[in-house]
Amino acid sequence: MRSASDSVDLFTYYRSTSSHRVRIALALKGLDHTVIPVNLMRVADVYLLPRLYAARRYGAGLEV
Repeated sequence: MRSASDSVDLFTYYRSTSSHRVRIALALKGLDHTVIPVNLMRVADVYLLPRLYAARRYGAGLEV
């Protein structure tokens, strides 16, 4: 269980309406979060792939 002092990492893309809704929900709940921008249109952001896959709860079986 997370304590109130824990921060959530939010991987986001600026055109993602889903991540925008999550930011709104986090703000309404009063949870601290860190926004990590990811450019989904560039393959150069592959340095984030291991971190993205590690953050996924159901990421088992995904190949990097």
